[in-house]
Amino acid sequence: MTKQLSEVGLGTENAWQVNRQALAEWCWERMAVKRDRYGRYSSNGSARWSANSLSPESLHGHFNGTEIIGLGITSLDDECSFVVWDLDNHVSDESTSLNLNYAIMLRDKLRAIGLQSLIEDSDGKGGIHLWLVFSQRIPASTAHQLAKSIASDFREHGLEKIECFPKSPTVKNTQKRCGNYIRIPGKHHKRDHWSRFWGDDDWLTLSDSVQLLREHKGNDPALIPAATSVMKPKSTGKNLIKPGTPVEGDENIDLARQHAAKTAGAVAGESGHDRTFRLACDLIKGFSLTEAQALEIISEWNSKCAPPWTEDELKHKVDDAAKSDGRIGYLLRTSIAASLNEMEVNDQVVAVLAKRQDIFEHHGRLTVVGKKSTDGEETHRVLKPLVLASLREIISDSCSIFDPHAQGSSHRGSKGQRIPRWCSEAILARGHWEGIRPIRGVVRCPVLRENGTIVQTAGYDDESGLYLDIDDSFPEVPENPSPELIKQSVASLLDIVSDFPFANSESRSAWLASLLTPLAREAYRGCTGPMFLFDGNVPGTGKGLLAEINWMIVTGSRAVQNSIPSGNDEVRKLITSFVVEARQLVLFDDIVDSIGCGALNAVLTGTTWNDRRLGHNEVIEGPLRFTLYGTGNNINLAGDMPRRVCQIRLQSAEEHPEDRSEFQYPAVLEHVRLHRPQLLVAALTILRGYIVAGRPNQGLESWGSFEGWSALVRGSIVWCGLADPGLTRAEVRESSDSDTESLLHFIRALQGVDPKGKGLKAFDILEVANDRGACSPIYSKGLRGAIEEFCGMCIGRVSSSILGTRLRRFKCRVVKQMSLNTKKVNGDNRWWVEVASAPTLTVDHAVSETDLDQATLEVDVEAEEAWFERAYCDYLISLARDDQFLEAAMFEVDAEKDDEWIERAYERHLDQVGLAS
Repeated sequence: MTKQLSEVGLGTENAWQVNRQALAEWCWERMAVKRDRYGRYSSNGSARWSANSLSPESLHGHFNGTEIIGLGITSLDDECSFVVWDLDNHVSDESTSLNLNYAIMLRDKLRAIGLQSLIEDSDGKGGIHLWLVFSQRIPASTAHQLAKSIASDFREHGLEKIECFPKSPTVKNTQKRCGNYIRIPGKHHKRDHWSRFWGDDDWLTLSDSVQLLREHKGNDPALIPAATSVMKPKSTGKNLIKPGTPVEGDENIDLARQHAAKTAGAVAGESGHDRTFRLACDLIKGFSLTEAQALEIISEWNSKCAPPWTEDELKHKVDDAAKSDGRIGYLLRTSIAASLNEMEVNDQVVAVLAKRQDIFEHHGRLTVVGKKSTDGEETHRVLKPLVLASLREIISDSCSIFDPHAQGSSHRGSKGQRIPRWCSEAILARGHWEGIRPIRGVVRCPVLRENGTIVQTAGYDDESGLYLDIDDSFPEVPENPSPELIKQSVASLLDIVSDFPFANSESRSAWLASLLTPLAREAYRGCTGPMFLFDGNVPGTGKGLLAEINWMIVTGSRAVQNSIPSGNDEVRKLITSFVVEARQLVLFDDIVDSIGCGALNAVLTGTTWNDRRLGHNEVIEGPLRFTLYGTGNNINLAGDMPRRVCQIRLQSAEEHPEDRSEFQYPAVLEHVRLHRPQLLVAALTILRGYIVAGRPNQGLESWGSFEGWSALVRGSIVWCGLADPGLTRAEVRESSDSDTESLLHFIRALQGVDPKGKGLKAFDILEVANDRGACSPIYSKGLRGAIEEFCGMCIGRVSSSILGTRLRRFKCRVVKQMSLNTKKVNGDNRWWVEVASAPTLTVDHAVSETDLDQATLEVDVEAEEAWFERAYCDYLISLARDDQFLEAAMFEVDAEKDDEWIERAYERHLDQVGLAS
């Protein structure tokens, strides 16, 4: 597309500005059907509904370039005065040229039936708006059907997407009754570009473009029936497209007339109104006729009614039918002849299913995007695996299967038969369905694609494989946000959580990371990320509410809370259900005491889940894409969980923080609900800004298994000048790893009974612990307590097999520069403690509070060995706070040589602390 050339000098007005008054009057008369509200565009790229009413003065400002306006397309009475096709493919130069070529093709198609349209260079970068303006208002349902029908073949011409306005046939059933708006010709909101229109073979000048628009009188709505008769009907609003191959042209009308001829006339007092309305719905929805075509047929049928309806009454019923819900073409189903070649029949059925907009393939399972009500009021779409019964319903709704050898059968005249069980079973079991699109999941907010662009158009996104479930138009996320806008976005998000008592700046950054992760998930490979743990020091700190805020921003509804099961198998079953549903978020609420098991470990550091379906031999496999949240108070992380957790620590100094009354946002969740679009745009602006900047390396400390997440989510947060959320790991490791603590106690105790590292069998270790070994009772008692803590059971239940298994699990794991190691001696495993670097002491003060592992030994250990061992023992005794601590201490002395000395020192210590009997 050629670059726009300036037609005016610096400081002068161009043709749009000179003619602003006349253009405002033209637009007010021809296009402004929705006048109670209008859309406003800002220079930073955002757009939203204005609270003010539209006025000629507002339009005057738009054409002057001082206020950029988007006109609402559908009035409160469900009427439109124009149709727009938005071609905005900017992947490459080739795709932008495809925009213009396809727009010219649509213009020529409309010209062939007498409709005149205008091709607008909408952004100066290859984006196209094709305008079809009418001289009178038309029903929004007719405009919607026309818009979708004429552009139904855009993929066949190489385009990835096209937006058709109006996007819905009605606004009466929506919560805000606003519908959509679109920026009208004039100045672009983000750059100094003024609209031009396409002539016969090139772009017109600004002056000629303005003149062309002013002289455009609008099209006669009577030409629409001619248009729809040669266009393939599609869906209206949220209704699914008609199943099967449509019967087009005059055959539709003939079938509709046959249907009306078989319908009994309406009789007053005998539900005559309902019968007439049902027939009107059948004609418009079932046979995909225009209102004019339906009115003609129903007028012929009217002669059978007693008494006949007036012309105005019939028009009213046809108009109501056009605005009603209902799938287009439900009476124009494909008929399939049954035969002995079952595969051929099934292939035809699959081809019919592939034309539906709600059927997808999700990792080898046939699924449907259906509706689900969360609280009795809000309805959203979810991914549901099809079972045999539901598949049979969908097949029967999509096509009919008839016996060609039955008496009186024909392709369309036979009564058909029930869907054969062999058909639905075979189709369900295929695992691959030709022509049916793959889906990764359903998301309820705009998210990033892998290439860094954003999924913002409702419905199925071919590039990402995601289904975007949004009703209202979200403000546009700026393509190249400025540093100032990014700073404002960060501030607006942190302002929402300003009432929460974050323990430190790292926890505040961790919260932001928990919000950005589900929005960025498709933009990086590998594991989704760590589990975000909302951890409080006391009940009432707001950890659950903080998780609810994330859920509201991402999904638009309240959180779905799950209690974490106690056993690994139960956790595994729950995770399998999340994978099947392709969840975006998962919340384990109110975790008690501790969390950690093999299933959770696998989820957090894996990318694919594989498990057997409950009660079946079928193995379910699917991607792990959901972001995992958890809430609790002072949660202990068991096993290998600490490295898989990003902690969001809330710490209140109040005994009852739930009694607080002073808040900046007393009803924060409601505030978030009302400002959800702006908060989402702010979050996506941060991510988009970091991507546009080239994802600069922030020099972050590596977080194993979460490299992709760290590079994008952590990187974007640190890039904004905030603390690294990864710094929360240090506190998590110190406070939550009970396994490490018990291992350290065991290592110290084992080193006490085997200071020379000769090695002991698991059986011998238990003998010593049970006072049956050649050691002092002091060592036996300390080792016994360490084994019970290490194995998690009383000493009487610990066998050499149990202890050996536990030892093998922690083989070579380094704790405080010490580790357990093993060697084979005469066929038996012998265990000893291996010290990475020998513990050292200062000669002058062996009893200082400096950690022994960090002290410096200033004497020759070999020459002063006896002194060293005694000093070390005195050091341990000096640190002992009670009898239990002392028993678990490690004594690096020769038990045979100095056992008596240690016992005397021990007794002296007990006398000092008052514990001696």
